[in-house]
Amino acid sequence: MTALWEAAAAADLGFVGDPDGRVKLLGAIHALAGESVIAIPTSKSSWDNGVRPALPRWVSKELPDRALRLAAREEVRGALSRARLHVAIRGNAQRQVWLDALSQGGTLTKIAGSDSVRALDEALKVLAVLPIDPAVARPVLATRLTRSSHGLDDDTPTSRLILRALATDGLPPKGAAALRSLWERHGVICDVLSPNVLVLGLRLEGDTHLAKLLSTAADAGEPLRLTLRMLASIDSIRVLASRVYVCENPSVVQEAAAQGIRQPLICIEGNASTAAMRLVALLSEGGVELRYHGDFDWKGLEIAASITRYGALSWRFSTADYERALRHAGNRPALGGTPQSAPWDESLRPAMIAAGFQVAEEEVMDELLADLAAPEAWASAREPAGLQEA
Repeated sequence: MTALWEAAAAADLGFVGDPDGRVKLLGAIHALAGESVIAIPTSKSSWDNGVRPALPRWVSKELPDRALRLAAREEVRGALSRARLHVAIRGNAQRQVWLDALSQGGTLTKIAGSDSVRALDEALKVLAVLPIDPAVARPVLATRLTRSSHGLDDDTPTSRLILRALATDGLPPKGAAALRSLWERHGVICDVLSPNVLVLGLRLEGDTHLAKLLSTAADAGEPLRLTLRMLASIDSIRVLASRVYVCENPSVVQEAAAQGIRQPLICIEGNASTAAMRLVALLSEGGVELRYHGDFDWKGLEIAASITRYGALSWRFSTADYERALRHAGNRPALGGTPQSAPWDESLRPAMIAAGFQVAEEEVMDELLADLAAPEAWASAREPAGLQEA
């Protein structure tokens, strides 16, 4: 009996061998209970204070019908097999790894339960259209491709499957903000108030509410956050400047504001939010010259590449800038992750691989602030390097 009870406790962690092991053990326990050899606790207090070692609560469940269980398992296997031919999977190595993981050890059923087949089908439909440009609201996408407007809420099986596919390491990030950011990077807007973009000194032509708001903040030298709601309904904007600088880290904006710099500056704060990408797109379409700088690490290069379609130019983000920064003493972390290309400077990637160190944007803060304080002098002293054309 001790061995049986200990096996039951271990089974609560899941079997890794016989897929019928849990059901067989459950059947044995119920058979013993039917012969009055053991008693299965029926109340919470019995579970907590009675039997030692404690039986897992699942032993109180009724045995599932074997024929139905086997049929359901075959249905899931068939759905996983068909998924390999789906347009969302073919030719995409990351998605194939995702599907392989779902096919092992009953992972799909553990995530989606009895809705496994339907959730997988819906997930494939959504993955097939991602990324979406222009971005679409999550409830709208859910209404189109699932059974309800809440079909892609974070707690649904379909959403859990999709987020696993979108996450680079196969595990969705923790926390509502991180999950929202993951959706937004693929063109799905979870809400229009949370996504925002940090700006300083930006002024618009006209007397719209947004133009007045930006003008007030610019006059005061105060950074301002623009929400996606403020930008979503705007088709075009005209900026009272020919050039707008874009940085990756908010510390640059903080120091620029502290020094009274009024040059228009945007901060995308790492992975650009939907609001940030919307503002960058509007500025580019309005004929504004964009200058971008970020961290010299692989993520920084990946982020810079996401700006290329908007015609951004390099702002002290070249091989020469990287090597000059390395000449200054500093306790820098080693580069980690997958090396990324730098279309604006083909020698940057091999130079970073050879050196093996990151250079944070804050390390070159003084140079960036000097450029913002005298943008004309900086522009005339350097040859523009297009992120797209170089």
